[in-house]
Amino acid sequence: MNKDDKILLKDDKGNVVEVTREEYKRLLLLEVEKNRGDAVRLFYIGHAFLNDRFYEEAIEVFKLASEIEPENMMYDNAIGVCYLQMKQYERAKEFFLEHINKFPLSALGYLNSAKAFDYLNQTDEVEKYLKRSIELNPNLYNSLLYWLLYCKDLNKVDSGIEFLLSIAEKEKGNWGPYLILALEFEERGNKKLALEYADKALMNNIDNGCAFADLATLYARLGELNKTIQILEEKSLKEELSFKELWNLTVAYYEAGNYEYAHKQLSKLESMVDDEESKSLIQELRDYWEKK
Repeated sequence: MNKDDKILLKDDKGNVVEVTREEYKRLLLLEVEKNRGDAVRLFYIGHAFLNDRFYEEAIEVFKLASEIEPENMMYDNAIGVCYLQMKQYERAKEFFLEHINKFPLSALGYLNSAKAFDYLNQTDEVEKYLKRSIELNPNLYNSLLYWLLYCKDLNKVDSGIEFLLSIAEKEKGNWGPYLILALEFEERGNKKLALEYADKALMNNIDNGCAFADLATLYARLGELNKTIQILEEKSLKEELSFKELWNLTVAYYEAGNYEYAHKQLSKLESMVDDEESKSLIQELRDYWEKK
């Protein structure tokens, strides 16, 4: 947390201490030296540099992570994000185009390319790259939101919504467009359409805890949160819920204020999986709740 040229940190005992930006940078550089062989740890350190605007240092750390795991597109993508934050848009564009050549399935790469083109006022390229990002990952929230905002700026919202619906209808599991449209129509005050798209998002098995929390919160604002719980509880009486479905029910309990039961369900979720990725998702949800 920044306070002018100071940064507030917590020590090992949980006490808040104030350090200068230069002191903080030195602490992070020490962490880099301790973790030179750990790409994941370096990635988090790189983001610490990035969040406090130490861009050059962040780039070097992301490069180290990328050298350890060159197949990981996230590390490479993060370097380009630094150039965007530095407002070096031409350099960012060139970097992300190279990134896409290396990682042709990088939805984030296409999104960030679109951002660079947008800053450079290259409108046709923005649309092209945003569409490709959404096609590659229909559930990438930032791409979907950027697409809607882009369409609004150009007064082409209707065609933008048509594109999102065409993506959503391609296959089950494409819940992202429905969620973003539910939020859009709620903002417009169109409760009927907001609920229609919210229901479609729900029934397409949202597999992202934070996104489902958004959906559960939307239902609550529309006076329909219990609908989420009812749908999934009724299904659980007929058959065992899948991991995704139990995940969604767990988040709905939490958003409805049943915190104790939600945490119990998290333990049940953990018993259903043995892969590290799923365990990591559950931990991310715990962390998300702790921050709220």
